[in-house]
Amino acid sequence: MSPRPPHPKTLFLLRALREKTIDERLALLKTLDELSVPERVEVALQLLEAMNETHGHATGSHAAHVLSEHGGGLELDRLRATRPRLPAFEGLRDWRWNVDQAIAAIENRAAGRCECHAAQALGQGPDDKVFREVSSSVADFGATITLACRACARECLVERDDSYHYPTFRWR
Repeated sequence: MSPRPPHPKTLFLLRALREKTIDERLALLKTLDELSVPERVEVALQLLEAMNETHGHATGSHAAHVLSEHGGGLELDRLRATRPRLPAFEGLRDWRWNVDQAIAAIENRAAGRCECHAAQALGQGPDDKVFREVSSSVADFGATITLACRACARECLVERDDSYHYPTFRWR
């Protein structure tokens, strides 16, 4: 299958995002919302496929967020093929985790599973959009939290450890 031609919005964004501040990049990326969902998904994939060090992590993170919310099984192979080629940027947290999250969300949607399974499998902190807190018990350097999925009501337990300079999580 031959690659799709770049969407005009992709070409515009790739040119416009270079040499911009983070605020200017985010404002440009919000223009994706003007597109239909299928176009938004295609542009997000094309942005990730074309990404390099000059585009900044905000570009990749925003594109991954679009795919987490709207991507489907048809985009999964392209996204998986793109992930190993994405540039790393300096910082405390690797932005490419957002792409891993998008892959997990799409896999779960494609398999007919609830988003809570992807959130738990990634081992990150609980997302308020996916979970609501049922109860918690606080310890010296963290907490044990019982969560319920907002969509399917499945309960799970997560331990938050605050002993590092940012919280880490262990799901049970």
